[in-house]
Amino acid sequence: MNEMNTVNERNVTHEAGQKGSVNPNVRFERDAVYIGGTPVILLCSSLFYFRIPRGLWKDRLHKVREAGYNAIDVYFPWNHHEREPGVWDFGGERDVEAFLKLAAEEGLWVVARPGPYICSEWDGGALPAHLLTDRSMRLRDNDPNFLRATDRWFSRILPILSRFELGKDGTVIAVQLDNELDFYDCQDPSGYISALRDMALAYGVSVPLFACAGQGDLYRATGHAEGVMPTCNFYPNDREPAFEDKVVRYAQTLGGRGYPLCVTETNRSHFLLRRLLAGGAKLLGPYLQASGTDFGFTNAINNWGKPLAFLTSDYDFHGMITPGGAKREEFYEGRLLGGFLRSMGSSLAKAATVPSFFSVQTDLTVSAGMRYVLALDGGGYVIALPNVDGKDGSAALHGDGQVIPQYTSLRLAPDRCPLLLYEFPLQHWGLEGRLRYSTAEPAAVRSSEQKLILVLTAEKDAESEIALSVPDAAVVADGGAEVYRNEQELVLCYRPGAEGCTEIRLGDGSLLEIRLLERHRASRLLEILPGGELRFEEETAGEGEASESVAEAETLNWRKVTLPLGGAALPQRWLELGDQAVHLEEAGIYRGMAWYEAKRREPAKQPVVGVLLQDAGDILSVYTDGTYAGTVIPGGGHAYIPLDPPAVVSDLLIRAEIWGHTNFDDSILPGLRLNALKGLSRAVMVTRQVSPMSNWNFQTCSPKQAGEPLAAGELDPGFCSIQSWGGWMTTRLPESGIYWKTFTASADADRWVLHVPGAACVVRVYVNRQYAGEIVQSLPFVDLTPYIDRDGEIEIALYLERRDHQAAGRVMLYEGSDAVHWRVAGCQEEQLWQASEEAAGQAAACELPVPLLPGEWAWLQTELPAGLAAKCRKLRCEGRSMKITAFFNGHLVGRVWLEGAGVRPHMTGGGQDVIYLPEPWYREGSSRLSLLVEGAGDDAELRRVAFMPV
Repeated sequence: MNEMNTVNERNVTHEAGQKGSVNPNVRFERDAVYIGGTPVILLCSSLFYFRIPRGLWKDRLHKVREAGYNAIDVYFPWNHHEREPGVWDFGGERDVEAFLKLAAEEGLWVVARPGPYICSEWDGGALPAHLLTDRSMRLRDNDPNFLRATDRWFSRILPILSRFELGKDGTVIAVQLDNELDFYDCQDPSGYISALRDMALAYGVSVPLFACAGQGDLYRATGHAEGVMPTCNFYPNDREPAFEDKVVRYAQTLGGRGYPLCVTETNRSHFLLRRLLAGGAKLLGPYLQASGTDFGFTNAINNWGKPLAFLTSDYDFHGMITPGGAKREEFYEGRLLGGFLRSMGSSLAKAATVPSFFSVQTDLTVSAGMRYVLALDGGGYVIALPNVDGKDGSAALHGDGQVIPQYTSLRLAPDRCPLLLYEFPLQHWGLEGRLRYSTAEPAAVRSSEQKLILVLTAEKDAESEIALSVPDAAVVADGGAEVYRNEQELVLCYRPGAEGCTEIRLGDGSLLEIRLLERHRASRLLEILPGGELRFEEETAGEGEASESVAEAETLNWRKVTLPLGGAALPQRWLELGDQAVHLEEAGIYRGMAWYEAKRREPAKQPVVGVLLQDAGDILSVYTDGTYAGTVIPGGGHAYIPLDPPAVVSDLLIRAEIWGHTNFDDSILPGLRLNALKGLSRAVMVTRQVSPMSNWNFQTCSPKQAGEPLAAGELDPGFCSIQSWGGWMTTRLPESGIYWKTFTASADADRWVLHVPGAACVVRVYVNRQYAGEIVQSLPFVDLTPYIDRDGEIEIALYLERRDHQAAGRVMLYEGSDAVHWRVAGCQEEQLWQASEEAAGQAAACELPVPLLPGEWAWLQTELPAGLAAKCRKLRCEGRSMKITAFFNGHLVGRVWLEGAGVRPHMTGGGQDVIYLPEPWYREGSSRLSLLVEGAGDDAELRRVAFMPV
């Protein structure tokens, strides 16, 4: 499967429930995670091959290892490999085997997460969009249709994961089934997870299986399926004072089931990871430590916005490695934590969290973490002191007949959680005696037969105190330490800024060498060489992300090609639909851009006052008879676009774009349901808009339930008053009543839709005494058409119920006719790049800034010379109300939507104006950058494209 593997669908069968063998190299036990028989703490960074160009996989894997991590977790997106139904691709940028080989070569263990659903802010959570056309299928559930589809995916990915397990060809140590199922309304979690387990076993997976809980509901996440380990995803406020109590409780709950606490996702700060470690977690899995990019049409939409959010192409939650591969300061915090874990080894890996025997005297908040200690295997303790206040403070430990420290002060810096040793047997490191306590933290250890080198670290401006109980010890060199002695112990005190090398000769002739480094210096420590020298990472000026522009970019030559009418010339193949529109997935368009064409039903005599789109998403721009009418973002619902002025319309063009299928199921908007379709179901040419706000018949009534019919006496003209919509009704709470009036339907209309925008209360709709639906604040439309007899009058009754006089909104009735004679065509990455290449010959020179009219489309193209392409670059688009789809040498590298006067969704996930140009995708000589730009407002303008190093 290393070369391109595109094959037609084939039938795959296996014996359901067939039991596989158990991999002897990996065990997740109550007390520890065992790899090759050795207990370990897994420090696990998420790293996603599908968001990083293949040419950079090795670099990112190496950086994760260099940061002190020993494992990665990897999603495997189903729809990344099955882009069309039954056509599979595991080659090139999708070569899973090549990625797993590199991970093994780098010495990183792999936690594999093949779904079928992965979330990950990825298009549809990785579920292929073609599944959504089966409206009877229950996604992510014990549904035969969904399980058969999942089996097609598992039959391809699981044999690869099995072959690359630890002890075989790779380093896969665990496989996750689904993802955060407790966030989803799965009807049968036990049956579903059990079915996935049986598939995994049948396809040869022998490493442990697990399922993660996103909100802590272990049953809904796993169904308590036999042989499936529950894990937890925690996303707290890093400074939550009581957080460790939650961690300890879950550790105890899972321990009672025979499992360790594995935190498979959490925040990226190593401050929080230290708190998790102190609470008993055995796998620390910060999510998105290695950032990436959603190349192509792989973005998602979700509920992070107001309430709808579009995910940026820049996929960066500010973890330790940027999308361009730069190291942030958190990278070096990882190195410190990794150094501590390696120094402590199996004694820490098998540690248990117990109540502390110290009281902490401090001017800071005494967090829950200060009430526990880690009892190490073989003796000794780790004391965690998290500072959750965000300000400097100090602390002293009282208990066990002593006060620590004795001669110095213990400073706690903000957002730090030092891990201090207490009564630690030096035998762990091959020497006699004990490290009684240390207010500096172990960063590295090198032990030989007669010498132990211990590197400790502390804050730059903090004092440090190390107490030792070693037989017949003699200080050979104090290394800047103040030395205090009594019969029981030897105490070394270091003042702020001290970096010493203290040598202590033990009675048996062995040598203990203590080296103290301030935190910044220790975080650059790579290793202790065999001769005892310390090797550090070379620091360069301006570490981290660069922000300066590249001057050469100002001299680039730009060319422009204006596209006719919303880019409708881009697609090559059209699918005839007849008189009924269909959603894009039903037309075989699963991602990217699409164009609908339709006509008005004849005879077209009345002016059209607006266009109503139904069941529409994600982005739709409407053109009537060659004139741009507007752009809407309906979130899967309806949207009305008024025409100003009204016009007798014949032809309708609707440009639709799938920004992404939702990665997170939410009922707040139709477009946020996991099975939501894109495009639209119909368009109505509205010929009359009525806004009846006054002179409604009104009478109070008792509260009514949804679907409940109207009683005979509830619409009685003899007992009603005449009121404006939404006025004061009664002093009773909830206040409830019915408004009604009649309308005469137009003879040439065939569609009627009620719209009540701004309603923050209950509004239920009745047409000719039949219940027609309910107005929802996020979807304030109800289609009245099925209940209307066009030959008579229409009686509309609106039941209103509210507390505290919530807004009732405005009432509008749209009347018109459905558009007919539909056809549709789509364009994906490859077709758009081909179109940009064909347009290059027609391009005319231009200079930035480039303004566009609302709804206008154009290609902007330039060549990047070899000098500019010497390094990876990112570009920042500066301007207003401009939507940009960027192509670079054949790759769709990003989508950007600049703020301005026009309609724009809430954007989230990373840099909203940043596009990354990966080094492996540059060409020798010049490289072509093509920007497909669209005017999204009256002030649409691309002022500047600033190129920056990464």
